[in-house]
Amino acid sequence: MNLQAGWETVLNSPWMMVGMTVAGFHIGSKLYNHFGKTPVLHPVLIGLAITIGCLVTLGISFQEYRQGADMIYQLLGPVTVALAVPMYTRLAYIRQAATAVTVALLIGGGLAVLSALGFMWIAGADAAMLATTSTKSITGAIAMQVSEGIGGSGALAAVIVLVTGVAGAIVAPAIFKALKIDSEAAQGFALGVSAHAVGTARSFEISETAGAFAALGMSLMGIVCAILIPLFASFF
Repeated sequence: MNLQAGWETVLNSPWMMVGMTVAGFHIGSKLYNHFGKTPVLHPVLIGLAITIGCLVTLGISFQEYRQGADMIYQLLGPVTVALAVPMYTRLAYIRQAATAVTVALLIGGGLAVLSALGFMWIAGADAAMLATTSTKSITGAIAMQVSEGIGGSGALAAVIVLVTGVAGAIVAPAIFKALKIDSEAAQGFALGVSAHAVGTARSFEISETAGAFAALGMSLMGIVCAILIPLFASFF
C-alpha cells in the first residue's frame, strides 16, 4: 500500500512531468546530432513522441501533464523575449531590410493563416476548429491564449502549432534548395513566420543572421496575429 502511494506521489510530482519532457528532448537532440541533423529526427518531434509514449504508458492525462509541466510553459514567454538579443545584434541589417520584411510578413503571414482556414472550411470544420486553426502560425505562448480568447481550444492549438513548426523545419531546407533561396536573412524570416519557435531554432543552425531574422519574423507574426485575429473574429 505504501509502495503504491509512493508511486502515485511520484507520478503526480511536477518534477516527473518536467523530467520526462527534458529527457525526451535530450534523447531527441542526441539522435538528431548523431544522424547528421536529419530533419525527420528533429529533437522536438522525437521528444514529443517519447513524452506521449510515457504519458500513455503511465496513464497520465494531458490535463495532469499540463498542470505538472506548467513551469516549462511559464518559461515560454521569457524565452521568446530573450530572442530580442540576437535581433539587436543584427539591428542595422534588419533596418535595411525593413521594406522587404514588411511585404514578406503581410503576404506570407496572411497566406499562412488564410490557407489554413480555407482548407479547414472546405473540410467542414466548425467555428471552434476554425478559431483554433487560425493561430497555427503563432508561437505557442501566444497561440494558446489567442485561441481560447476567440472560442477555440488552447490545448489543440498547442498541438497544431507544434506540428506546423516541426513540419516547417523539416520541409524548409528542400524548398529553399528547390527555389534557390540562398539569402540567410530570407531563409530565417521565412522559417520564423511559418514555423515559429521550431523554425527559429532551426534557423540558428544556419547562422546567427538567419536566427535573428527568424526571431523577428516569429515576433512580428505573433504581435500582428494577436491583434488582428481576435479583431476579425469579433465580426463573426
